[in-house]
Amino acid sequence: MMTPFNGKLYMVAASTATGRELWQFDGTSVTLAAEANPGPTSGVISYYFQKLAILGGKIYFPGFTSATGTELMAFDGTNPPSLVADLTPGSGSGGAYSIRAVDGLLFFGAESPSEGTELYVYDGIGSNPAVFNLNPGRLGSNPRDFISFNNKVYFAAEERNTGNELWVYDPATNKAALAADIEVGGNSSSPIGFVVHNGKLYFWASTKADGAELWSFDGATATRVSDIGAGPYNGAVGQLVAYNNELYFSGNNSKTQADNYQLFKYNPVTGVSALVKVIDSTLGAPAQLPIVYKNKLYFVASTADAGFELWVHDGVTTEMVVDFNPGPAGAGIGDLVEFNGELYLSARKAPDLQPELYRLADVTTGLVHVGLAGEITAAPVPADGDATLQFNLKQAYRCRVTLADMAGRTLWQSPEMDFGAGSQQLSMPLREQPAGTYFYTVRGTNGVLASGRVVRR
Repeated sequence: MMTPFNGKLYMVAASTATGRELWQFDGTSVTLAAEANPGPTSGVISYYFQKLAILGGKIYFPGFTSATGTELMAFDGTNPPSLVADLTPGSGSGGAYSIRAVDGLLFFGAESPSEGTELYVYDGIGSNPAVFNLNPGRLGSNPRDFISFNNKVYFAAEERNTGNELWVYDPATNKAALAADIEVGGNSSSPIGFVVHNGKLYFWASTKADGAELWSFDGATATRVSDIGAGPYNGAVGQLVAYNNELYFSGNNSKTQADNYQLFKYNPVTGVSALVKVIDSTLGAPAQLPIVYKNKLYFVASTADAGFELWVHDGVTTEMVVDFNPGPAGAGIGDLVEFNGELYLSARKAPDLQPELYRLADVTTGLVHVGLAGEITAAPVPADGDATLQFNLKQAYRCRVTLADMAGRTLWQSPEMDFGAGSQQLSMPLREQPAGTYFYTVRGTNGVLASGRVVRR
């Protein structure tokens, strides 16, 4: 839930004293921005892949208080967060979710006692968002994933006669309607992962005949454009991202391994889908959180040896950026976002630890904790012999350096050492290792300061 706003990076983070609340990073330090629910009980509710939405100089999010339950709240960057609308009056929760600012309006799903979970549209004025009862009754339409396309807003929603399908809201008429019934009848195609590319709306949809595959919509007709998992096998899942005029995604062309998803791409010009990289032939968990940064595609993927870690694709090669938490537990990476020209993400050094904020200046620099006063980098990359860690620090640190292989096995570890302010170096014995990729971790007394990749030629 990290989002740039007014020159700062806002995020949802937890502490023992505040629970989950809004925090801010100004480029130097991370501080508490506001408490929606003062005290140790969390005031900001996190939904999977939910972003903080920005509209009219305010941040919108699902906020909780004991008096109102979970409802839509707003924060202007200065004053305490305020309730926008109590859609389920009293301590009951409307549960605002999938909040997106699109074309000057705020779209979200929420529940009320009379309409069930329905579509709400808010213009940023007053406390009465407009509600659209798409599926009358207590079940509601459960709208989600709003995106702008051809001056309209498209999303997925349910209706008892059509199931979960593609819907559209037209701001010119202030009306919402079914856009495409892909799995005709009461069954659902459950479209998801919307992205606009070259004048078309692309997404995943599932049918009994083809399973989950890649579809496109031109404003009038929905068309299946790829059938990677031939027949009823699911061929595509996860998030779509446009990179180098192609669409990248997690695909599965195996009929024997139901969850063997690897990195695929689709070329809209040729209509051909192709395997880009086998991340792990035995595990194949879908790639997550893709983002294009400095002309490279970054994403989170999992292997049996390393768990979920940060990967990069430059159009030719695909490789792990850093094994931040060596071993199969992974780093729990999330919230990839560009801020002030650098890539920021959350990562944790162990499953039982809270995630911390790190930045990636480039592939060779690796991940650096935002609290580090200075820089720690490795050179040369690649190396013919030993590699050197360069410390350029603004204050003193006591730390230890560990070198590990691709499987997370520790190959070398320094004793705890004191590094004073200024420029210093530490040699890592890479010449003793065979050619390949290795990962270093610099751990201070309060956690990981830096983690990166070195290559032995």
